Amino acid sequence: MARPKGLPKSGGRRRGTPNRVAHRERCEIKDFARAVLQDPAYQASLVTRIRDGKAPHMEALLHHYAYGVPKQPVEMSGELATETTIVHEHRRS
Repeated sequence: MARPKGLPKSGGRRRGTPNRVAHRERCEIKDFARAVLQDPAYQASLVTRIRDGKAPHMEALLHHYAYGVPKQPVEMSGELATETTIVHEHRRS
């Protein structure tokens, strides 16, 4: 059950304290990824797979890193019910 509104927080980490376990795991994963990516054998294998067309996702990712992600237009449809929103906001006050 959720804590009732207005009741002070009790237990757990203090607000703003980072989760140490998650931070440590994230650092280990980054170190592992960097080691793999810096391995010359892996780099040669990756180049071969990209050239053979067996890693299209990596080709797109490298293109995005090199040139940036292209802007994608966002289409929106529908109607905005501003009257309903205004009435609703007025009732909450």
